[in-house]
Amino acid sequence: EPSLKSRYIQEDVGFGLVPMCEIAKRIGVSTPVMDAFITLCGKINNTDYRKSGLTLEKLGLNDITSAKSLLDRLKISNKFSFIKLNKIKN
Repeated sequence: EPSLKSRYIQEDVGFGLVPMCEIAKRIGVSTPVMDAFITLCGKINNTDYRKSGLTLEKLGLNDITSAKSLLDRLKISNKFSFIKLNKIKN
C-alpha cells in the first residue's frame, strides 16, 4: 500500500532533496517546490528532514561559504550545470 512513510520517501527527501536544496541555496538557486515538498512530507511524517537529513554540515561542507568553492569541491562547473544535473535526475 502506498504511503508517505515508505523507505523511498524517507530516503529521497532526507538524503536527496535536503542536500540538493542546501547546495542550491548556497549557490543562489531558488528551490521553492522542493522546499515545499520537504516541508509537506515532514509535516505528514512528523519528521524534521532538515535536521535528520543529509545537511551540508553532515557532508563536511558547511565551512565552505562561497558558491564557487562549493561547486569546485563538488566538481560541478557552475550553477547551471547543477540545475541541469538535477533536471536529468528528476
